[in-house]
Amino acid sequence: MTARRPIDVSALPTYAFGHRSTIWWGVLGAEAIEGTMLALLLASWFYVRGNFQAWPPVEPGARVLHLAAAEVLLLAASAVPTHLANVAALAGNLRALRRWLVALVVVALAFLAVRAELFRALPFHWDRDAYASVLWGFLVMNTIHAASGVVETAVLVAVALVGPFEKEHLVDAHAGGFLWYFVVFTWIPLWFLLFAAPGLLRR
Repeated sequence: MTARRPIDVSALPTYAFGHRSTIWWGVLGAEAIEGTMLALLLASWFYVRGNFQAWPPVEPGARVLHLAAAEVLLLAASAVPTHLANVAALAGNLRALRRWLVALVVVALAFLAVRAELFRALPFHWDRDAYASVLWGFLVMNTIHAASGVVETAVLVAVALVGPFEKEHLVDAHAGGFLWYFVVFTWIPLWFLLFAAPGLLRR
């Protein structure tokens, strides 16, 4: 019986992006779980909708609608520094990565500030009725997703500024951008459904 020759893997890279990275699959799994929770809330929303003649049963008010529009614009704008940070991570450009991660944190914090004001402006609490519970459920879930993304990105900014910043952190930044895309592109259609569509249907 002949012995197998050992395989020399010393020339292979120590990190990889996208589906070749373990953290990418972890992010994909987290998105699958969170997406399932959003789908359950969405099913609840349409179920509750069928039990009311007038929709929404409680008017959120013009201020809430304006705040919701402002925050979704900020969230959409945050996709720009996210994309540029991902490009910088793929290129290994640490200087550009720092700049765009800082920009992302600033825009995301502005979004969270508007979201906090929206919570204060809502004319009803989560326990008022089924409509209020589902609406608050969407808002709370999205806020948790956004806040966790901001904390993660802020940690990466601190590591990028203070160091030591290893090449594996480029993968972390890229995976974090992938997760932030989920936050952005799930909320835009939900914003339309929760805030914009009811007003358009009344016209």
